Amino acid sequence: MKFELSSELKTEASNIRTLFNIPTGCVNGNWPIPILGRLSVHLQLARYVKFRYRHAVACVVLQAYLMPAMPSRGTIRLAFIAAVLATICVILIIVAFSFFPQIETMLSSESSDGANVIVVGGGLAGLSATVEAVQHGARVTIIEKEASVGGNSAKATSGMNGAGTAAQQSLDIKDSPEFLASDTMKSGSGLSKAQLVSILATNSANAVEFITSFEVGLTNVVQLGGHSIPRTHRIPPTKEGKPVPVGFTIISTLKKYVENNISGSVQVLTNSVFRNLLWDGDRVVGVVYKAKDGSEHELRGNVILTAGGFANDRTASDSLLAKYVPHLSKLPTTNGVWATGDIIKATADDGLSLVDMDQVQVHPTGFIEPSRPDAETKFLAPEALRGCGAILLDPSGRRFVNELDRRDHVTNAIFDHCSHYNNDSDLPVTSVMLMNEQVLHILCLRCAIICISVLFFFVIC
Repeated sequence: MKFELSSELKTEASNIRTLFNIPTGCVNGNWPIPILGRLSVHLQLARYVKFRYRHAVACVVLQAYLMPAMPSRGTIRLAFIAAVLATICVILIIVAFSFFPQIETMLSSESSDGANVIVVGGGLAGLSATVEAVQHGARVTIIEKEASVGGNSAKATSGMNGAGTAAQQSLDIKDSPEFLASDTMKSGSGLSKAQLVSILATNSANAVEFITSFEVGLTNVVQLGGHSIPRTHRIPPTKEGKPVPVGFTIISTLKKYVENNISGSVQVLTNSVFRNLLWDGDRVVGVVYKAKDGSEHELRGNVILTAGGFANDRTASDSLLAKYVPHLSKLPTTNGVWATGDIIKATADDGLSLVDMDQVQVHPTGFIEPSRPDAETKFLAPEALRGCGAILLDPSGRRFVNELDRRDHVTNAIFDHCSHYNNDSDLPVTSVMLMNEQVLHILCLRCAIICISVLFFFVIC
């Protein structure tokens, strides 16, 4: 007994036959009953696997069905057995791809010999780029010159800014990307590029949600310096009242995700120093890096540069601080020893554009250790301290500035109203910070509500 194949199924079968280059059998003819009922199901399975995962697994199914018209009973029986086995294989493959997406990435990689995306720098920008690239099917190699990823991002403690976020809405905070863009343009004093600021502000909420998707609870929203609305997202303190370091927590979370969830698609090369870009005509096609043992290696692929800070680049003969902002080159910094602008220096002869190199931000406050007031690297006194109520006092005990003003305004006010530590011009300019209980919790000091003062000074942020 025969049934005419529907026009839709004929078209479907014909398209897939052409796609897999299967010889013409009875795709446009009549089909026996045992095959007709199962063909529709398996064509759909085949199309799902082919277009979803771009592998030719579906051929097994189709070759079992696309056979000459009116086969014998023995042929039908063999086809049925083959179809059952093929169906089981297809289902297992679909389940495997659903629960282990890195399999798809490994199979679809253009080359097993190297990465098709190279991320230089393992801070928050580098780890975020890595996760995004892997989620879009790439294989990634991270080149990090330190022994571990994290960079200065792991030292950030104040929080993450975003406008129009779910956390703001839950707290009934009225904000928008336009308000954030306005505050940002004001803080740039005419130097900010409006188009870039718009991109930053428009995508700020998505950036916060990207981090919270890894179960980082950025639900505590406060107003910090330069902002007209509470939009700095922090992690609430623990049940014991202990503060949670924002930057370190985010870095630790993304690092664990890379190690545990996408390790099959990511290679992390620590203690590896970026040397230069590889060019093919006017195209960048890879990098050269120096491994821990001193040997140099080439790695080809698409390159993302997520490093280049130079706030600790003060002593080298080619110091970028001395070159672009010599008046700031003697200030202490909170940056790690790795922040020496290697990428900027290494690509100096590649014709890459550099903009606003003299716009080095100076953070108003940082801790001073009385036994080592001249130490070049200091511990940051974060924006969150002033955001949670700390006030700055001059040597006579008077408050002299709005602590939530822009950082450059607060910095200039300290210069104008305060003096050098111990009146020594070689030591930092200092003010006194008066803290309340909430500020003390941030500092992990659980004591009285008021009355503690700590000396502060300028630090390069």
